[in-house]
Formats: sequence, structure tokens, C-alpha cells
Amino acid sequence: AGQLQLPDEGEQVAMFELARERLAAAGYAHYEISNYARPGRAAVHNTLYWCGSEYLGLGAAAHSMRFLDGARPPARIERRANPRLPEPYMAAVAAGALAPAAREELDLAAQRREGLWLGLRMIAGIERAAFARRYGVDPAAVAPAVVRDLVGQGLLAVAPERIRLTPRGLLFADEVAVALL
Repeated sequence: AGQLQLPDEGEQVAMFELARERLAAAGYAHYEISNYARPGRAAVHNTLYWCGSEYLGLGAAAHSMRFLDGARPPARIERRANPRLPEPYMAAVAAGALAPAAREELDLAAQRREGLWLGLRMIAGIERAAFARRYGVDPAAVAPAVVRDLVGQGLLAVAPERIRLTPRGLLFADEVAVALL
């Protein structure tokens, strides 16, 4: 309705940096692009999601992910979503007929893309050797020319052990992900 004046990009960056400084001073660790926590108190469910681990969602609108065929690393994964609204969810549970509202399988190529995008959300970034074991390719080699360009722009840091967003890259995480994918 035009009644709320949003801050411009410069103001948004300044607010993000101020929040980062104040949270760090208060003892909160920045462990994911938009999340901070006291040491040992990071969100377990979200961390499982960002790291490509299995998780079980219970309740209306909850999502779950599991490895299919027991393969490690999984050749395929399955994601399911429960019915979104509480009333249909509760009725299905009471009737013993809960079925997912949505279901999808991801093959290894889709998992690799998602693993790269979600792994870069973590402040620590992606452990290159673990990513290569799971997905069959070093994350820095997925799109080498793009990686070099992102490093040159100061958005991505590539070290022998890890690939991660730089502090500046955190501000442009979505653009980095689109470029890499």
C-alpha cells in the first residue's frame, strides 16, 4: 500500500553488519546466513536440512527427508510434506490415513546442486573432501570458471579444506547460488 518505506541496500547492509557485531558481542555465534545461537544451541532440525542429513517433521505442514535404498551416500532421497492446514492433518491422523500432501525424489545430480546451495549457507561453508565423497565431485570443480569469478569478486573463498562465502558473499548468497547452479 506504499505505507512502509523500506531501507535502501546500503541501509540494509549497515543493519546486517550492526546486528552481526551486536550479536557477536553478546556471545552469539553466526553459524548460518540468517541464524545466530549461543555455543551449542544451534537449531538441530535446520542444521540437518542444510547439511543434507535425514530429518523427520511431525505435525501440520512439517517436512521430512530420508535416504532411499539405505545407500550411503544415497543415490536417491525422498522428501515429504504433511498437509498444511491443522484440521485436515488432524482428521487424517485420527482416521489413520495420513498421506503426504507432497512427495518428491531427488537423484544424485539434484542432491549435488542442493548440497552446494545449502552448504554455502553455513558460515563454515562446505568441507570439500566430504562433498566429493558424497556427490562425486569437488564443490570447487562444479563450475570452475564461475568459482574463479566469484573468488575474484570477493564473494567466495576457496581453501584446500573448505569452500565458503566471504563476509561480503553472505550479502549476496542468493546471487552466488544462482551463478553456481
